[in-house]
Amino acid sequence: MNDQSSIKAIVFSAGGDQYGIKLLELISIEKAEGITRVPNASEMILGIVSIRGQLLPVIDTGKFLKGKPCAMTDQTRLLVCRQEHGNMALAVEQASDLIEVEERNIDRAISSATNSYQDGVISLASGLMTLVKAKSIADEIKIVNKQ
Repeated sequence: MNDQSSIKAIVFSAGGDQYGIKLLELISIEKAEGITRVPNASEMILGIVSIRGQLLPVIDTGKFLKGKPCAMTDQTRLLVCRQEHGNMALAVEQASDLIEVEERNIDRAISSATNSYQDGVISLASGLMTLVKAKSIADEIKIVNKQ
C-alpha cells in the first residue's frame, strides 16, 4: 500500500463494538493497572494513572461511546494518546489488531453527520469499525480547556 493513501490503526473494543484509532495518535498501549479514582470527576473519567512518571486522566471508552462502563478484565488496556495540552489514556476492553486501511475505504459521510469524535467507518471481515479521534474525545469530555 502507498503510505500516502493509507492509515494504520489499532482496533479496540468497547461496549461490544469495534473501534479504531490512528496509530499516529498513540504513544503506547499499557495494561490497565494502578488507576486511582478522582473524587467529583466526570463519570466518563475512571481516574488517573501514572505512566512513566506522567499522571494521565483515564477515559472510560465504554461509558463515553456506549453509555455503559468498560468491563475491567485482564484484557483491558490503556491506549495512551498524544494531546496538545496533555496526554490521556483511553481504557478499552481489548486492543486486538493493528490494521492498515486505504483512505478510499474509509466512509466519512456517515461519521460527519453524527458525532465529532468519529473519523469514519471501515468495513472489516469481522464487521464494521468506527474510527475515532482522541482529540475530539478529550474536547467532548472537556479535559482540554479551549482557549
